[in-house]
Amino acid sequence: MSILILEFGCNHEGSLKLAEDMIYVAHELGANIVKFQLYNPLVFMKEDHILYPKRVQILNVMRDYYLLIDYAHSFNLKIGFSIFTDDFWQAVENSDYIKIAARQLQEDLTYLDRYLEYLSQFNQNIFVSYRDKKDLDKLSKLKAHEIVPLGVISKYPHTFEEGMNLIEKCEKELRGYKMWGVSLHCPDENLIYYAHEKGANFIEVHFTLNKEQSKFRDHSIAFEPHEISDIICVMNLTEKTIH
Repeated sequence: MSILILEFGCNHEGSLKLAEDMIYVAHELGANIVKFQLYNPLVFMKEDHILYPKRVQILNVMRDYYLLIDYAHSFNLKIGFSIFTDDFWQAVENSDYIKIAARQLQEDLTYLDRYLEYLSQFNQNIFVSYRDKKDLDKLSKLKAHEIVPLGVISKYPHTFEEGMNLIEKCEKELRGYKMWGVSLHCPDENLIYYAHEKGANFIEVHFTLNKEQSKFRDHSIAFEPHEISDIICVMNLTEKTIH
C-alpha cells in the first residue's frame, strides 16, 4: 500500500489561516500525512535579498508550528516537518515524523548524528531523501533507529522521464529496506501511479490550494485539491483490485 505525503512547504505564503485551510482540505480529501518546512530564513539570506520580505513573513507561520500540529491532530491527520535550522528542533516533540532533506546529508555527519540522537528520544519516524549511492552509504553510518529512504532528484523541477528513471532506480536500490519511497517534483499523476505500482510505501508530492496563487515555483509543481482527490481514488481502487 502506498501513502501520499502532501508537502505543503511554504505554499501557505506566510498566512496561518491559509496553512490551516490547507490542512483542513487535505483531511477532507482523505490524505494521511502532511508536511511543512521549518527554518529561520535569517540564517540563509541578508536583508537586501529580494526574497527577504517574503521569507520573514513565512517565518511568522513557522513560529506557530505548534498550532499546526494541534490543528492537524484535531482531524487525526499526521503531520511532519523538514527542519533546517536547530532553532526549530523543539518542533519534534509533538509531531509524527521528521524529514531529513538530501542537502542535509551533505552537511557534517557529526551534526546529523547529534540531531538524530535528539530525535531518538521522541521515537519519531524519520524519512530521509537521498540522491545517489553515496548518500545511501552515508545513511548506513547514521546512528539512528529505522529510517525510510525517499529517492529524490536534485533538479527542481524534474521531467517526467527523470521521474520514471528515479522510481525504477529506487525499486532496485532500496529493496533491502523495510519501507521506501520517492519524493517527486513533477506535477504528473502518472508518476504517482507508477511509483504505487512499483511498490513505493510513501510518495511525497507538493500540494497547493491554487497553482496561480503566486509565482513561487512550489505552486507550479504542486497538485491542487481536485487532482489529489482523483489520485487518492485511483490508488484506493487499485488496492481493492489487487486484494
